Amino acid sequence: MRSRSSTCAISDLDRLGDTNPRSARCAEKVKAPGSRGSPLPSYVAKGQLEWHGTAWIAINAPCVPAGCASALAVAGVACRPGRIGENTVDIIRLQPAGLVKSPAFSHVAIVPAGATTIYVGGQNGVDDTGTVISADIAEQTSRAVDNVVVALGAAGASLVDVVQWTVLIAADADLGAAYGAIAPRLVGPGVPPLVTAARVAGLGVPGALIEVSVIAAKLPS
Repeated sequence: MRSRSSTCAISDLDRLGDTNPRSARCAEKVKAPGSRGSPLPSYVAKGQLEWHGTAWIAINAPCVPAGCASALAVAGVACRPGRIGENTVDIIRLQPAGLVKSPAFSHVAIVPAGATTIYVGGQNGVDDTGTVISADIAEQTSRAVDNVVVALGAAGASLVDVVQWTVLIAADADLGAAYGAIAPRLVGPGVPPLVTAARVAGLGVPGALIEVSVIAAKLPS
């Protein structure tokens, strides 16, 4: 039976230095280059690494799913099984050392080649006629996110595919109420997405207190 392969996305490869290469079927021993500011383990799949600014990405490494998942568990990075030759690396969200670490947002996202990028323009707390549903910021916020969900759904995506959120809140709106309504939906499972938030003097839709836009990436199934 032909084994399936996995693509290993590793943002902290130096922590995998003690991994048994045979368990992951990455048996090619190469010299750690050490030229990218991040040490590599002794065993990697030769020619399968790319440097993406702050992370080494192992693309289409010939690892069986169990071995790859075991190795990546050490680094706390997910590994998704795929067909041989298929790029199935997950989106990587980074919280680099030296920057503030928050459970609410990440600083960097790396979207792999082959993903479909989806852009959703600004959504307000309005119904399908464009009427603002309420003067309450929390209700507007919930509806704005609901509208984002509808827009993403039209492209075959959902909130878990969101890479970046942009949230504009009117200067005279209750920031705490707005954040309380949107925060639980900003953060999905795993590492949080990128978030840009700003207070603005006003929004284009009369009566609107919040506007939400997103960038999402849908990985091949």
